[in-house]
Amino acid sequence: MKQKPVLCIRGCAGPSLIKQLARYLDRQITACQEWLEGPDKPSDQLMTKAVLITSAVYIAAHLILRICRGG
Repeated sequence: MKQKPVLCIRGCAGPSLIKQLARYLDRQITACQEWLEGPDKPSDQLMTKAVLITSAVYIAAHLILRICRGG
């Protein structure tokens, strides 16, 4: 009996939602640095504060999860 060839196809899944969020926040922090180096605008300062607060919350949540998992 002749065997059929087995195809080993590597699945290609995109990055997880957590990694996507981390990359997005990294890009936003870079944009904030550019905004703060330019002329002072209240809207840029407000966006910068929002991005920094969101990043701080993300880091704190990630640390809490890591501590709770024990590793």
